[in-house]
Amino acid sequence: MADLCAALGAPAGIEAVTIGGSRAAGTGDDASDWDIGLYYRGQVDLTTLARYGEVHPPGSWGRIMNGGAWLTLEGLNRVAELALNRVVVGTLPAVGEYPRALAETGDRRWRAHADFSLTHARMRAERSDVTGAVAQAAKAVLETAYALACRRRQWVLNEKKLVEQVGLDGLHEWFARVPRPAAPLIGWVSGVRAALARSG
Repeated sequence: MADLCAALGAPAGIEAVTIGGSRAAGTGDDASDWDIGLYYRGQVDLTTLARYGEVHPPGSWGRIMNGGAWLTLEGLNRVAELALNRVVVGTLPAVGEYPRALAETGDRRWRAHADFSLTHARMRAERSDVTGAVAQAAKAVLETAYALACRRRQWVLNEKKLVEQVGLDGLHEWFARVPRPAAPLIGWVSGVRAALARSG
């Protein structure tokens, strides 16, 4: 991987190469994949990388895989990448403290999203739509997890282990016991709402 990162950083136009994800955080294991970030300007000639395997040039997989758009929650996760990734080649701007305005606004906005999702979950439960109710409730759990991360000024890249990191893992058991009839399903959604309200 060191040789690959060095090769990635060699072409003109490359600003930096980073290691991200669990490898950068120190939480990876032997089975963890390698998340490599390539920061560049203009056109980049990657033909010298062919000896490492098939090379997909920037944009060949579409916008999602070029620019970190799959991680971009209104543009904020690119900053999180800068804050958390480990630069192995080149240099990148340093990220300061987690902004107070972001913590406050993010907490408030994510909680509003979670409230809307729970309202929608109850509507689906009233119609005995188990899949719809559970999907909206799960969405509310993740939205609340993002709210908690914002409040704690904790950078987040994606949902992997986010529920556990913010202390909502007790809800896993709740999601393992979903009733089917409308009345108990409504009660189940209410239970999810109560648990999320207790999270702060």
